[in-house]
Amino acid sequence: MNILQTNTNASAANATQERTQIIVPIDFSENSLAALDYAVAIAAKVGAEITLYHGFYVMTEVQFATIDPSYLNMQIDNQELYWNERLEGLKEKLSDKKYADGTPVSVKVLVKMGLVADDVGEMVRRGEYQLVVMGTKGASGLERIVLGSIAGAVADQVTCPILIVPQKAVYNGLRNVVYATDFDRTDTAVIDGLLEFCQLFDGKLTCLHITTDSSRAESDKLLLDTLKDTYWHVSTANIGFVLQTADTATSGIRRYIHDNPTDMLVLLNQQRSFIERIFDPSVSKEFAFTSDIPLLILKK
Repeated sequence: MNILQTNTNASAANATQERTQIIVPIDFSENSLAALDYAVAIAAKVGAEITLYHGFYVMTEVQFATIDPSYLNMQIDNQELYWNERLEGLKEKLSDKKYADGTPVSVKVLVKMGLVADDVGEMVRRGEYQLVVMGTKGASGLERIVLGSIAGAVADQVTCPILIVPQKAVYNGLRNVVYATDFDRTDTAVIDGLLEFCQLFDGKLTCLHITTDSSRAESDKLLLDTLKDTYWHVSTANIGFVLQTADTATSGIRRYIHDNPTDMLVLLNQQRSFIERIFDPSVSKEFAFTSDIPLLILKK
């Protein structure tokens, strides 16, 4: 369950094969470029390689029934050339980004005809990428995961972690990471991976549980205390455990993030119903923390 395997000691000869692979869908919107900032920062810390990916859409054969195929092929070639040139220009702007050993962050460019969710999902299933980082639009970011944005479609398709970055998010380190635990049996594996990740950023991990049923308050406290005891050997400067009560998990998480510095929220996604339960689609689009807090969804 380690979310990213560090590769800072890989030799030059085999670095590409050993590096964690991160794919970043890019359409040059503000939100996709915000996501890229996070991807570059993560890649530099863990020694990962980044792929700047753009998928473009082509009309169906029925729509092109009366058009000469050679004209269609020319349009496809022009699209590929156009997006390749733009992505190569963006890649050049990243040439000053370095790994810990001072070597440039490895960046590739990929342009494919097809649908983003389908293509990214297939590439992840083939084991080509271990992390997806992508942007979503502004204040309705987390609701869009429920309601069906492109980011939500990708989140449904991929089997690896996905970091969804709202448009207004500005990378300024990852010193405060919040894991919203629901006391899953894999929690210790998740927390172990997140602790390693946070250490790279000199950050602290907070394990947050929201109790929404008063009859479970005591049992939830016992479960959190048991989880806390597992990490007796880890400094409180590196990990914390918080139990709060609220009418809904959404409101509880929102209140905690409003009251405490948070650079990233982490959820363990077993199935879509979990996301729907945590982020009820009826929640107002003014949901405060969706405007600037990235969401990392881990897959079991």
